[in-house]
Amino acid sequence: MGDISYLQAWQMWWDGQSTLGNDMLGLPMIWWGRIGKIAQFTGGCTVLLEILGPDRIRALGRKTRKASPRRTFYAYAILAALTSLALTLILTAVYGREAPEWLEIMIYIPLYAFFPLAVFALQWIPNKIADFLERTGRVLNWIRLLAFTLIAAGFHLDLLAS
Repeated sequence: MGDISYLQAWQMWWDGQSTLGNDMLGLPMIWWGRIGKIAQFTGGCTVLLEILGPDRIRALGRKTRKASPRRTFYAYAILAALTSLALTLILTAVYGREAPEWLEIMIYIPLYAFFPLAVFALQWIPNKIADFLERTGRVLNWIRLLAFTLIAAGFHLDLLAS
């Protein structure tokens, strides 16, 4: 199928036709839907952090620092292994048994590369997020507005690609 305009995409959607298989602004509609989902997720995470508030986020940081190193190590190792397993299952579903070699190597990157990063992040980042949320002023209001815009625009794009 061809390249459609924004208004043509809405007309197709309104008429009950699928926009999938078409391109809008040179990008396949399925990717517009994926961009919409990512935007919704990002905006939703911002709202979730706002609901949790600085005190609960700071408590999470204290809890992860106080946890025994052995328990923390096992928890992150299990998380990394499950991430690698999920990637393996997804890539097997997409490529079958004919997955390229570089792709097989990429599966294990979360297990080996992101493991130390996750340990560091869950002990350091919660306090930084809490400090940021405690600030009042225009920056936080702009972030709230951006979160709302991401959720609304993401829903819009996801709906249009359906």
